[in-house]
Amino acid sequence: MNIFSLVPGDELPYRVTIDGLSGAGDTPVRAICAALSAGGRIPAGMRDGKVAARYLFWHYDPHPGWVELIGALERNKFPCEEVDNG
Repeated sequence: MNIFSLVPGDELPYRVTIDGLSGAGDTPVRAICAALSAGGRIPAGMRDGKVAARYLFWHYDPHPGWVELIGALERNKFPCEEVDNG
């Protein structure tokens, strides 16, 4: 399960918890990559969102949590930031 949160005004306002791994960053991609890198799910130092998304796609079986992360990495937005204009 993924938990995304924003702490406005904080130095690292984007916070994420992914399967018990926590990360924080100044952008959604940096927060997600910090958590995944610290937990050994992506190579250490990987910080490009599209590269990390491809890595997840090719190295893990798909499930809703990974699909959600891949979307956030590609758009550099947390799901809670998405606006439905339809």
